[in-house]
Amino acid sequence: MDVGPCWSSLPPELVSHIADCFLATNDIDYYMGFRAVCHDWRHATDDPTNTWDVRFQPCRWIVFREEGSQSSHLFVNTSTGRFHRKDMPMLSKFDQVAATKGGFLVLVDKTGHAAMHVLNPFTGYMSCFMASSTSVRITRSASTVFGSPPTLVLSDRCGELHRADLDGKHVSVSHENWLHRRLIWQAIGNGAYGPMGCPFLEDDLLERFSSDQIKMFRQHHGVLVESDGEALMVLKHETGGMEVFKVDTCRNLSGPVKSIGDDRAIFVGLCKSVSIDANKFPSIHGDCIYYVKDADKYPYNDTICRYNMKKGKEEMVCRAEDMEMAFMYDAKKGRAEMVFREADAGGVHDRRGVNITRLLSSYTTTSPYMATCKWEQMFL
Repeated sequence: MDVGPCWSSLPPELVSHIADCFLATNDIDYYMGFRAVCHDWRHATDDPTNTWDVRFQPCRWIVFREEGSQSSHLFVNTSTGRFHRKDMPMLSKFDQVAATKGGFLVLVDKTGHAAMHVLNPFTGYMSCFMASSTSVRITRSASTVFGSPPTLVLSDRCGELHRADLDGKHVSVSHENWLHRRLIWQAIGNGAYGPMGCPFLEDDLLERFSSDQIKMFRQHHGVLVESDGEALMVLKHETGGMEVFKVDTCRNLSGPVKSIGDDRAIFVGLCKSVSIDANKFPSIHGDCIYYVKDADKYPYNDTICRYNMKKGKEEMVCRAEDMEMAFMYDAKKGRAEMVFREADAGGVHDRRGVNITRLLSSYTTTSPYMATCKWEQMFL
């Protein structure tokens, strides 16, 4: 019987094109799995395990760490809605583990030298930044990694800004103005560093805003966040209304933005904020801004609201006692599905499900360096 050509005999050009499709959506784990199929496919694609090529750098992921564990992590692709669980026992060798907006892990070893390492969790490639971390607590800092070769930038809430590269150069700057510190911390932690094109160490970020805009930022809980390649400032008014401004590269804010896009949703919080593709996440509405109600006044409040940009009003999403829809990953089917669950004051009966809105909201309200939750319950 003629079996026909096997998969390994696919033309190299076709194999390379398929692999590039995975990289286009930043699904680096798929790319790694694709290369592992056979020798011919590896030969037709570039090896990402020993390079800082920007094509293989995670940039669209947010990271959750399993509660009580330093090695188990959940990665969520904000562009495709994919969930990827990864256990990395090697992380137990490090004293501190933090995640960047995008998906890198920043590590501090236990050798006593307190050197900082940056790990690409998908390719396994790791580099050491010789700059000492003794002066900065990475688990309380916002961090980002960008460029090739990479530059590591960290900002803590005490006003210290650190930048290090692979050549061993380490620069630290302290800003006395609390608002400047807050803007920098948010820009780095929320992914707005790159789109703003702002050399934070050499430029005064406050010069970008007028006195009226700074006053608005102070009074209305301003949040700086990256959304679909643009830097946005979200202002939340005490009356429940919201305004969104676009930050351009000429040190200015544009007028109020009428819409953030039918396919975009932004989750804002005191610790972190993130923009996602609303079409890829079940139950998430586009052109809406999600937040935990009065989180600044009541840290343990569990009421989630969204501001509908089109309607111009606040809408209730869910409370602790009425979690109607849940997001569940079916390991047998290999995909995520929306399920309905019963809930009462005693808790959710089906503990396998995790409400996707609550999961994303927890990312904005928990630790500033990495969200932590019992996400393992979503896996069957």
